[in-house]
Amino acid sequence: MQIVLTVPLFVETALHGTLELMPVQITSRPGTEDAKWFEFLKPKGQRIPLAPKEIERCQAYMRNYDTEALSEDGINAFTINGNALVECSPDLVDVAYEMED
Repeated sequence: MQIVLTVPLFVETALHGTLELMPVQITSRPGTEDAKWFEFLKPKGQRIPLAPKEIERCQAYMRNYDTEALSEDGINAFTINGNALVECSPDLVDVAYEMED
């Protein structure tokens, strides 16, 4: 996983913690197909609830950097699913995309 070095997005979690998120560079998206989306989401991964305002800020930041994933450390990635950041595997989607070519 490779993060884009840019101005981070500071997000307050529902439990009053703060995350410093950076966009993850990905070459493909999980899309709307259920199978690809579930492959993208990490089974039993972390789930971090956010207030609706914070979800909107994350989505705007992700659109700005054309990504579906954010990370604090370049190791664990998260995407928006419902009202939370949910751990995801952007590298798996990229590998699957490359194999289809």
